[in-house]
Amino acid sequence: MRVFEALKLPPSLYASDPEVHPLALEDIQHALRQVLGYRLYRDLRRGWRIALPNLEQCGLLKFDYDRLDQVCLAEDIWEHCHPALAGASPKTRIRIAHKLLDRLRRELATKVDYLDRNYQESIQQLSRQYLQEPWALDESEYDNMERATVALPRASKGYDSRRTYTYLSPRGAFGRYLPTRRAFDNYSDTMKMEETQEINRQLLEGLRVAGLVAIVSHPKTENEVPGYQLKASAMRWRMGDGDSYHDDLRVIVRPEDAGKPNPFFVAFY
Repeated sequence: MRVFEALKLPPSLYASDPEVHPLALEDIQHALRQVLGYRLYRDLRRGWRIALPNLEQCGLLKFDYDRLDQVCLAEDIWEHCHPALAGASPKTRIRIAHKLLDRLRRELATKVDYLDRNYQESIQQLSRQYLQEPWALDESEYDNMERATVALPRASKGYDSRRTYTYLSPRGAFGRYLPTRRAFDNYSDTMKMEETQEINRQLLEGLRVAGLVAIVSHPKTENEVPGYQLKASAMRWRMGDGDSYHDDLRVIVRPEDAGKPNPFFVAFY
C-alpha cells in the first residue's frame, strides 16, 4: 500500500483499458497492489536480478524484527537451552537471532500470501485482467514465480531442485558462525556439530514462542524436524542510508573498502 501510494501512477500507465470508468478503478488499483506486493518480497532473495542488486545490497533497505529485544531479554524462554544460549547476554542473543531471521528472510522462508503458490494464481488472474506492461506480470513469469521456502534445522538429504527448503545445518553459513567467538563471545568451550544443531532448533523454538516465526510443517516421524517460516507481520522495513551493506555470515574478513554499495545503483534507485 505504501509503495502504491508513493508511486502515484496515473491509471493510464498501468490499466489494461486506459479509458476505464472510475467505478472500475478500485479493482485495477487492487491488481497493481497485489503485483507490487509479490515483487517486493521477491526482491528480498539474496542475489542479482539480471544485472541489478536488490535494495538491501544497495544499503537502501534494512530490517528489524518486532519484539526481538524483549524476546531476548526473557530469561524464561532460554533458561533450559544449551549453556551457550542460556548464559548469553541479551545483546548477544539479539545479534544472533537477528542474523538467523535475516537468513530466513533472504532465503524467502517467509510466511506471507504473496509467496504462496495458490495465492499467486489469483495475482496472475488479476494481472491478466486489469494490468498492462510493464506493470503486469510477464507471461514467462507465471511458471517461475518465487515461492516461500521452509527452513529446516538440519542438513540437506539431497539436492532440492525446486528450492522448497532452506537447510540450517552445522555446515551452512549460520551453522559455521555459531561456534565462533563472533557469536558467543563469553562461551569458550569447543562446540560440536550436534550442539550447533541443538542451538539452531532452540533459537527457532524461542522465536516461535515469541510469535516471530511459525511452524508450517510438522514432523511425521521421529527422524524429521519441524519446518519454520518467518512471519511477515514481524518484519519492520527500514530506510537505509545507501552507504553500507555487509553480510558477515558470508564475508568474515571485511576489507576497508568493503560494504560500499555500487554508487551507480544507489543513485539510480
